[in-house]
Amino acid sequence: MQGMVIESDGAVSQKDREVREAEISELMLEAERREIACIWHAEERGEIIDFRASKLPQSLLGVRLVVRPHAPSGSSPEHAAYSVIGR
Repeated sequence: MQGMVIESDGAVSQKDREVREAEISELMLEAERREIACIWHAEERGEIIDFRASKLPQSLLGVRLVVRPHAPSGSSPEHAAYSVIGR
């Protein structure tokens, strides 16, 4: 939590919270990718290991979801800007 700003009431700023959540999500995705690589390696040797039902689809597909701030364009606020980026 180095570099995080903690308010006098003990709360972490919204920006720092979002940054930390993104860092943790990246670490979790990397760990799941390693797990999936082990499963595929075992499959090559004839072993059968099921994927966990709770795994992130991005880890299996080798992509990550990038959410960018939406620039006002006059369209509805429900319209979000997503980009899917392969490895």
